[in-house]
Amino acid sequence: MSRADHPVISPVRLIIGLAVIAVGLILTLDQTDLVDADELLIFWPVVLIAIGLTKIGSRRTPDLAFALIFVGVGLWFLAANLEWVDIYPYDYLWPAVLILAGAYLLAGGLRRRVRVEGGDADSFVSSFALWSGIERTSSSDDFRGADLTAIMGGVELDLRQASIRESPAVINAFTMWGGIDLRVPQDWNIEYGLLPILGGYSDNTDQSPGPDSPTLVIKGAAIMAGLDIKN
Repeated sequence: MSRADHPVISPVRLIIGLAVIAVGLILTLDQTDLVDADELLIFWPVVLIAIGLTKIGSRRTPDLAFALIFVGVGLWFLAANLEWVDIYPYDYLWPAVLILAGAYLLAGGLRRRVRVEGGDADSFVSSFALWSGIERTSSSDDFRGADLTAIMGGVELDLRQASIRESPAVINAFTMWGGIDLRVPQDWNIEYGLLPILGGYSDNTDQSPGPDSPTLVIKGAAIMAGLDIKN
């Protein structure tokens, strides 16, 4: 039975959907002078805080740091809008984005990769694309993970012929002004811990995992970029 037979409401999409409806209602009521939109829209950072708290409480959130970033950024914007702090976040937005991007790349470069004895050459995939494009394929019967980085470039990784012996396999993906495309088998469980910053990720898979299916965790960040997962 496919995943489409069991529709699941994403809490994050629910929050964003309700927020969009709320903004529309506020702007409509503002036209009728029933409410003052300027006084209500300053609370928009509550959406970021709610998303972060939802991710913290979700079992499907493998990276707590990204959830805490959502909460922290939301609290900072909210405090600035309410004039509780004098440091206005808009003045520091782009420097903060660059610092986060650099910190993520540094952490990825220093990350110690543990490889179990007996792994083949395709068990772990590492690709870095700068102003270029890279296409990789793994047909390993013991796939364990990958480090994928695309900066003003693109990375494509095809895992449709790969297998996972010990779950979870973890892919650390980072893209900035670029894109990453992943192709995965239909019988894998896919979990996400991605942080989109003026970017996003798209799950276009049609998964049909069984009770004993392996799990692939996709972590990372997309800054003014996109990450696409499909079969």
